[in-house]
Amino acid sequence: MKKRMMILLLLIAVPLATIAGTPPFQGCQRLACVGKIDRIYLHPEGNIKITPPIGANGSDTSVLGCSLSEGVYATIKRSHPHFTEMYSMLLAAHMSGKDVYVRILENSPDCEVWYTSIY
Repeated sequence: MKKRMMILLLLIAVPLATIAGTPPFQGCQRLACVGKIDRIYLHPEGNIKITPPIGANGSDTSVLGCSLSEGVYATIKRSHPHFTEMYSMLLAAHMSGKDVYVRILENSPDCEVWYTSIY
């Protein structure tokens, strides 16, 4: 009986683990971009600026519901409560070649990053 229960749990858990590591889409949509981080820029003001992640087929940033800083960058404000953690996550993703999901605040003047996830 225990062996059957373990097999059943494995049959359920393995597909869920596979799904959990798959980004929801590639490229940019109105509120987020998913893909590889190309550039991380440490701005003299203390903010971090990143180019929106590049999806497998490229990324059209014109669909974002915000204005990119300098027409190029999304911004992580130093005042964000998870500034250090997001910066660390983006560095790790960049170095390991992992995809990231970058969620922005809609209508923000510099595409302020709200949160990030790594895949």
